[in-house]
Amino acid sequence: MSKILNIVPVISVLIMLGYSVIWLTILDLTETLVFICLEVVCFSD
Repeated sequence: MSKILNIVPVISVLIMLGYSVIWLTILDLTETLVFICLEVVCFSD
């Protein structure tokens, strides 16, 4: 029983890390897309 209780915090930490990595990736992709769109709009003028 104690082993299961020891694993639970590890899993929650991993989930939190996974979510933060996913968030950072999404933000990075969004930033890149916005940058590309801005460049396309600027060059098309």
